[in-house]
Amino acid sequence: MVKVIALIPLILCFVVAVNAQESASGKILNRFELVAGPSFSKNSGYLSDYDSKVGYSFGVGYYQHISKAFSINLRSLYEQKGSSAYYYGLTDNNGPVEMTDKYTAKFNYLTFYALPTLQLGRSKNIYLSAGGYYSFLQKLSLNRYSTNTDTGEFISEYTNTNKNFFDPSFDAGVSFLIGYSFKISDKSQLMLQAFSNRGLVDLYNPAIGSQRNNTFGLMLSLRIR
Repeated sequence: MVKVIALIPLILCFVVAVNAQESASGKILNRFELVAGPSFSKNSGYLSDYDSKVGYSFGVGYYQHISKAFSINLRSLYEQKGSSAYYYGLTDNNGPVEMTDKYTAKFNYLTFYALPTLQLGRSKNIYLSAGGYYSFLQKLSLNRYSTNTDTGEFISEYTNTNKNFFDPSFDAGVSFLIGYSFKISDKSQLMLQAFSNRGLVDLYNPAIGSQRNNTFGLMLSLRIR
């Protein structure tokens, strides 16, 4: 499944390249967009009590119309995702002590999206998209903060920035978006989208098990025509 998702952007890039050769250079430039927005991660996995973490996305996109109501949207975004969860155990510190470990992870990805999109409504300004994404890990930070479960007393803290802490070092999944576009001038358009990304890759480490990235949020897209 992951390999299929990874191939989709490559195939669609080829399709866009073929269509681009048949278009004037001015029209090609007019199909690009600037994209940015906040996100929230709500991961799931082996640890307990996953908290929501704030993140962000920004980058560029390209869209190719196949028909009046259908297009392909390709995006390349730099994203920060994260997770925060707990592990409860024992430590031998002058006798058995109940300990709570809080693991906080920050993932920085370069992500490529392929999003087939339907445009609905009388003015074709309602957008429904569903597709896939593939992410290359650029930076990772994993912090473990340990306290006494009963008293809350600090025990220890440790941070790991090794990009290979989780296996594999990439992510992939499916993406769903719904948006509405606003005309702000004759040559520019602003689109607000709500999105949900569901990770399909288990990010595994022997010490803390596996987790999957699940994010949702808003995206603002500026298109100049």
